[in-house]
Amino acid sequence: MNENRLRGADAACKCLNRLEWAELPVEPLDLFKRLHRMVMLVSYEEIAAMDGGAAEALQHTAPEAEGQTFRAQTEDGRHEMLFILYRESGHPGRARHTVAHELGHVVLGHAGESPANDAQAEAFAAALLCPPGLPALLRKELGPALTADALAALCGISREAARLALHGEDAPAALPSAEEAARRLLPAALGRARHLAIAGPARQETGGRA
Repeated sequence: MNENRLRGADAACKCLNRLEWAELPVEPLDLFKRLHRMVMLVSYEEIAAMDGGAAEALQHTAPEAEGQTFRAQTEDGRHEMLFILYRESGHPGRARHTVAHELGHVVLGHAGESPANDAQAEAFAAALLCPPGLPALLRKELGPALTADALAALCGISREAARLALHGEDAPAALPSAEEAARRLLPAALGRARHLAIAGPARQETGGRA
């Protein structure tokens, strides 16, 4: 994991740890509000329905953008309001990743666009929704049942994001914050696994039952 990815993932896991987050799937907007940040989530589709001209202007500004963040001061000038625009169409997990990515830019204090900033925000989003180390802990409990599809269902992420998470388990050794976040989320993940009927390795029952 390179320096930019480490910085982004570490910031995300520290957010989870600071709030002692123990719920899955992680809801980026709920988490951010618990950090006492004023944020409003608006989709491009909602803007288009309200004001076609505004949507066209935004698309012209960043036609390929999955999401954008705008900052504005409240009327009294005492607080900053964040407006996060995202694309509602497509896989719900992708929309949640986009929101987490935009929040990553804010948490990491990015003032402009650059490849390094984008890499950090992308790592922030991935680690926020599925902390590095969680797949390894789940594999011990679920064994072969932990497929990319199963991890996607547990964490509310896309299958592609889950596939990448399953192959990125070298982070905990270099990132203690990720291991802490993963261990806290493990009970919630196993609870969801039971609810979704994702079975782990068969275990011999004890206690004299037939």
